[in-house]
Order: sequence, then structure tokens, then C-alpha cells
Amino acid sequence: MKILLATYFGLPHVGGINTYVEFLRAELERRGHAVDVLHRGYMESDPTDWHWLRSDGRITDDHWSRHYVEDHLPACDPWIRQHALRRYGFEIAARHLGIADYDVIHTQDSVAARAIARVLPTGVGLVATLHGSMAADLAAWGLLSTASQAYRYITAEERAGIAAAHRVLVPSRWAAGRMAFLTGAKERSMEVLYYGIDREKFLRQARQAADLPDAPEGLPLLLCPARLDPVKGHRYLLEAVALLQAAGRKVHLWIAGPGPAAKLEEQAQRLGIAASVSLLGSRDDVPQLMRRADAIVLPSIEDSLPYAVIEAQVAGKPIVASRAGGIPEMIEHGATGLLARPGDSKDLAAQVGLLFADSRLRAQIGERAAAFAVDAWDKDRHLSRLEAAYGAAQQAAGPRPLRDLHAAVFDPGAWPASLPQDYVVPDAQYLVFCGFGARGPSVIPWTRQQTTQHPAQPNQVFVSIPGAWSPKAGGGSGRNHQ
Repeated sequence: MKILLATYFGLPHVGGINTYVEFLRAELERRGHAVDVLHRGYMESDPTDWHWLRSDGRITDDHWSRHYVEDHLPACDPWIRQHALRRYGFEIAARHLGIADYDVIHTQDSVAARAIARVLPTGVGLVATLHGSMAADLAAWGLLSTASQAYRYITAEERAGIAAAHRVLVPSRWAAGRMAFLTGAKERSMEVLYYGIDREKFLRQARQAADLPDAPEGLPLLLCPARLDPVKGHRYLLEAVALLQAAGRKVHLWIAGPGPAAKLEEQAQRLGIAASVSLLGSRDDVPQLMRRADAIVLPSIEDSLPYAVIEAQVAGKPIVASRAGGIPEMIEHGATGLLARPGDSKDLAAQVGLLFADSRLRAQIGERAAAFAVDAWDKDRHLSRLEAAYGAAQQAAGPRPLRDLHAAVFDPGAWPASLPQDYVVPDAQYLVFCGFGARGPSVIPWTRQQTTQHPAQPNQVFVSIPGAWSPKAGGGSGRNHQ
């Protein structure tokens, strides 16, 4: 098969989606498939760039959509408008890359599923893996209120993405229930497919030499491999370390992950444990860090199926994690790890203390976790089930009439892509949330008849709207290969 892995989010980065995409690409190619990856740049200065990994091509959603929407769309929540622009850019970038040539497109989030579904060609299967909820994440980060119009918009978009895919996969039973609760989608429409991992590759890397940070001799060494995100619960881990220290049980903590560290540094200073905590930032040697650590700690408030747990079990390391999200599906308390109540620093400290009070328990948990990982995270079983989902999605993909793409600022002769006949910008969801109904006056299908040139300005391209002219500069294709 020819497969496109697509995500609305940025790659590469330290996180579950990145780990999963890298795993899939390598393993699917090993099994004879051709695999490309479409993604956004990560932490770039221009967040509208789209990247196609195999060719290093870059597509931008810059002037064409931004000018069009600013000139023609009614006033709407600024956050919604900006998000819609970026999704439209994703859709055009995907079509520009020739997605009709793929057998299956496998999206890694509900926004990408929604976007790809709007431009999906005839006969191409659409599989969506939902690693988490964008709406829930934005609320957890404090970027959106759950009472806001923007939050409702994203929730509706996620629901539309779930409904549009031919097959919907989730990494845990908890994730299925969570997405159903947040979006109103039917839980039975989602198939649970636990992640897989290349155990041999991970263990080989763990044995490789690495320039590891210093750690005090004679103290238990804890590692928390998680991005610095409030949902990962680092603040509770620091409180737990302070409680352990106050009880006379000193440990040293490594925190490995990207993100703003200032608040955690201030908290460590305030708690008097700054000398016991090392914030390592983003690392590419997590397997080696795990090998050096005595135990892994993951105090997440919410997590679908964290790779940190999978990797700790593969490494045979004892782990203390929160009884949150899908983690209880991964860890049997007292057998393959220890579980603490999420957001409870005292319980977290108690579980870490229990682990280091009993060396035999530590060894048993590590051994059982390693044995459990062999079967639980078997890569071949995961890939076989995924290939079955690809085949089912391809069979479910029906015909979809296309028309030529002639958008507002594109030279009709320079843009070879095509779009479904029902493709419009803005889409109905945008107009509904802006209070104009599903087919308000601003829904303007992009057709050749509506693209023309002003007779007095032959180098400019326009969209014909009753009662108005809208000049746009250039007529370029929008391509920006760098």
C-alpha cells in the first residue's frame, strides 16, 4: 500500500504522536509499504508552514486564505477564525501533494481527520487514530475555557472528524470513553488498538554510550520523561520529592522533556529541593536515561496510553504512575508497577517510598513489567491489526465527484490539484458558529466561473461576489518549496 500519515500538529517533537509516527513509518516500510508523512512544523516562527517529510517540500497557507477570510467572512471569534485558516491551509496542502495517489490516509488527530475528509479523493481510505482530545488539551493548558465558543467549535470539529473517518482507532478503552463523552460520538464506533514498540531497537539504544547528566552517588535516581505540560503533573512530583526529603528519604529527580521550566524551577526553590531536581530539557537519549535511572515516575493528571510507561516496562524498570486515563490498563498495581491517585502528592510520595523501602519489590516489579511488555506491546500484532483497518477503510471508500481547484488567488493554469464538488470555504461549521447558519451568504464554492481577472488589472485574480470585487495580488500557486 501507499500510505500517508498526517497530523495537524507539529513534528518532530518529544511526545506520543511523534513516537508513534516514527514507529509506524519505519515498521510499515519494513513490511513493504510506501509511507509519507504530512505535518506541521514544530515551534516554528511561522505556524502556517506545512511539511511533507519525504521530499522536504513545504506548503504554506499564507496569503490566499488569510486575505480571503479577512475580506469576505463575517466577524467571528478570532481564535476560531485563525484555527479555521490553518485547517484550510492543511486541506489545500494535502491536495497539492497529490493525495489521490495514496491507498490510505492515516490521520493522527481529529482535526487532521476532519480536514482530510473534506478533500478526500475517490477510493482513498481514511483511518483516524485519536491519541487525545485537542479541546481537552487546550482547556487543560488554560488556553480555552470550556464555556467558550472556541471550545465548543473544536469539540464539534472533533466530532465531525470521528464521523468522517472510515475507521476510528483509539489507544485505550479510556480514550474511547473520553472522546465519546467530550464529542457525543458513539463509543462503539471506535476500535481500541494499543500501541506497539520495537523492543529490540529500544534496548539497543539503551545500551549505546551517551553523555548523561550528573547524578549524586548513593541516592535513588528517579526519571520523569514527560514534556513540561500541566497535564503531566510535574508539580505534584516536586511536592512528593519534598515530602520524601522531609521524611528523611532523599532522592534525586531527573525531568526530561521540552517546555517552559521557570515555574518548576521556582517551585523547587520554594520547596527547598532545587539541589535534588535536574531539569534536563528535551533529550534524544531517553533510553539511556532510563537505563541509568533506578525507577520511572509519571504523575499525569490525564494520559491516554503514555509511551513513557511502555518504554519503562520494556527497559525492565519499576514505575510509579498515576491511576489516571488509560494508565490502569497498562499497569497492574503491585505487579507491573505502582499506582497513585492523580493529583495527590502524599500518595505519590508514599508509593515512591514503598518502592525504595523494598529492593526485592523493585526487582520483582521490573522483571514482571519486562515480561508483560513482550506480549502487551508486541509490534507485529499492532501492525497486523492496523493493516486490517487500512484494508477495511479502503473497501469502505466510495466514489466522490471532483472538480478543478480554482481558488481566489490562484492562477487557474498553475494549480494542478482538484477538490470535491462540495468543497467550500468557509465550511458550514464555521458559519454556524459565527451565527450565519449552515449555508449563509458567505459560502462561496471555488469554481472556474467565479474566478476571473479584472479587465483594468490583468495581473490580479478575483473572486466574483454579487455586488463586490475583491482584488488579490499575484495569482501564484501558493507553493513555497524550501
